[in-house]
Amino acid sequence: MRADLRLLAAALPALAGSVLLMRQADAGAALVAQQIAVAVVSFGAVALTRPRGTRAGRVPRPALVTGLAVTLLWAPMWVSALTGPERWLSVAGVRVYVASALLPALVLVVARALDSSSTALRWPWMLMPAALWALAEQPDASQATAFALAGALPLARASAGAGIKTLVAATLGAGVAWAWWQPDPLLPVPYVEGVLDLARAAGPAAFVAALAALALPPLMLARQARASSDTALLSVAIYYVAIDVLAWRQLTPMPLLGFGAGPIVGYALLAAVARRRPERGPSTSAPPPAPTR
Repeated sequence: MRADLRLLAAALPALAGSVLLMRQADAGAALVAQQIAVAVVSFGAVALTRPRGTRAGRVPRPALVTGLAVTLLWAPMWVSALTGPERWLSVAGVRVYVASALLPALVLVVARALDSSSTALRWPWMLMPAALWALAEQPDASQATAFALAGALPLARASAGAGIKTLVAATLGAGVAWAWWQPDPLLPVPYVEGVLDLARAAGPAAFVAALAALALPPLMLARQARASSDTALLSVAIYYVAIDVLAWRQLTPMPLLGFGAGPIVGYALLAAVARRRPERGPSTSAPPPAPTR
């Protein structure tokens, strides 16, 4: 089975559980229909398409793509006329949680760039702080924390001097601290942040099934990371584990298991990016000795 299809399949139990829990919470037929429609369109678009050709096997212009993603992270603060946290954009009448839609794929692309043996890549060092500070300004402490934790592994492995690593790490840490310092007046919604409480109320079997459904995507990412020697996928697994833990504390929407278009679109986008081969720098190992007679 294709790697992207395995990732999509790992998310299906959580998506099915989200529909059941939304119905249990009387979320409304329109919201349930939206959840199903977004999942079918997003996952179907990934499953039915495949890059063709050698060049299509890599993310085109990763610096430009990630720069656009970071710009979109700042966009809610530019277009919103509301007071309070600014984390959403309206797309075709659907309110999309921008961070959850962009961060999984962004983490993957940046982690692959930092894991490359090329020392000429400069853009990840600038875009990581720009992305995190967008989250801090929204403010979105949970997503900022998960992004910083996911970036710790590729940051530590990157082939760069200690000075730049320390500077970027300090900038990320300061952004996370600023995000948590600001008040967040939003209250949890049972079928968004509180889905684990709904599952617990449905009985022990439902609660265990919900935990298993949450565990499948990061476990599949970790498995794919080991099978493909692509450690950047492990960074994305760390991101999802961090978000799951913070969502369990009802500090952020639960990805995939709870209601929301953003996490579904974000996971589908991640699967599409994950099937593309990571860039690898030239090998630094010495060539084998020439045969002698």
